[in-house]
Amino acid sequence: MGSNEEEMNTEYAYASGKIKVLEKRFFNKQELAGLLERSLTDIVGELESRGYPKIDQEKSVIENGEGLVFLEEMIDKHLDEAYNLVRELSLNPVITNAFLFLNDGHNLKGLIKLKYVKEKKKENIFLKRGFFTEEELKKMMERNIFSAFPPGLRELPQKAITAYKHHKNPQRIDFILDVGFWEYFKNQTGENEFVNEIGKIRVDLINLSVFFRLKEKKEKKTILKQSLLSGGTIVKDKFLRNFSKQINDFINDIRFSPYKKIVREGYDSWEKEHSFALLEKLGDDFLMNYIKKAKYEFLSIHPLIGYLLAKENEAKNLRILLCGKYSNLKEEIIKAELRETYV
Repeated sequence: MGSNEEEMNTEYAYASGKIKVLEKRFFNKQELAGLLERSLTDIVGELESRGYPKIDQEKSVIENGEGLVFLEEMIDKHLDEAYNLVRELSLNPVITNAFLFLNDGHNLKGLIKLKYVKEKKKENIFLKRGFFTEEELKKMMERNIFSAFPPGLRELPQKAITAYKHHKNPQRIDFILDVGFWEYFKNQTGENEFVNEIGKIRVDLINLSVFFRLKEKKEKKTILKQSLLSGGTIVKDKFLRNFSKQINDFINDIRFSPYKKIVREGYDSWEKEHSFALLEKLGDDFLMNYIKKAKYEFLSIHPLIGYLLAKENEAKNLRILLCGKYSNLKEEIIKAELRETYV
């Protein structure tokens, strides 16, 4: 189904109407900041009033240090519900599955490293919101058979495993799976202009992050070349030819790009604080400001995708807020870290 057909697809009327009602439950930035002054019990109650799953615990249990665990469970389960809802309402499983497969790619990286690199399993490393369950992926790993994936993806896990065995470099696993899964996403969503643009923005932001982090580490240009994703609006050559130059040269090279301000402010922040936190925040805000367009559409898949990504963004904001609040960070620091909201 192409984007032109979807733009006037009246079958999305029910789905869009349901999403419009749910959008009213989103936190705006002021409401998020207000949570900083409230207790864990109050925050739990606020989340429950906005449709997050209820937890059956006494106030004393929530406030004695276990509350953050319960809140993380609420956030995680609510994201599961959002993904399940969008899968149920979508009339275009090709597009919705493309988002799910990206999470499968993340999960495969962790499972392959766990088996072959002997990396210790980290808490919450597995994203539940993939096309396949954790058990299904583990069975594929045990049998070394990935035919359940569609063509274009099923070859990638073995390719990543072979590359690691040959080079003994875990980054090879990331290179192959990241590039391959994003290439698949681009191919599957290319006919839908809105979703395709989301893919381009995310690729650009990933490439910018990779560029700066590898440049900071003084890695070789060959590593950058292997790491860059295809399909963004900033061509790979601009990253490669500026890798050994000054940042101002790169900024000048992308002076007509919408990312010029993000790069300038993000890099200035890194020079002062040796952190890419602002670069990442500005990138997230840029993406969210594009996604907001979905709020003004009705008869297409766009409101569903906007809702899904806005839920991911809200989960990130809640985690930033809760982590900062209970690490005793100053309120102004936490507020500065909060991302742009959907409403």
